[in-house]
Amino acid sequence: IRLLTVASIAAEHLGQDVPFSKVSQAIGVEEDDIEMWIIDVVRSGLMQGKMNQVTRSLVPTRSTYRRFGADQWSLLAERLDQWKASLESLQPVIGNAKLVAQQQAMQMAGQAQVTIKE
Repeated sequence: IRLLTVASIAAEHLGQDVPFSKVSQAIGVEEDDIEMWIIDVVRSGLMQGKMNQVTRSLVPTRSTYRRFGADQWSLLAERLDQWKASLESLQPVIGNAKLVAQQQAMQMAGQAQVTIKE
């Protein structure tokens, strides 16, 4: 149950610093033992992330929910909307990069032709 609790905390704080003290309080173990618990959670496949020993915190990048209810669906929808907005904002940048690349290719082709004619 403690492993699932750590995974649940991680799922609620993806990409954020989670102090070891918060995890320690949630699972009822000494803060000095938290690193081993986090390693066990990662080893079990319930979570991925990084530990920062200097700041004594965890930054989860992926985690499994203990249960997937309405709150999790709502959070997933919110994250998907953010992802979609990010991708939509990248489309003009990619389009401009393609246009610049095409123009440069045409300029280089034109220079090559001029060089051949001389």
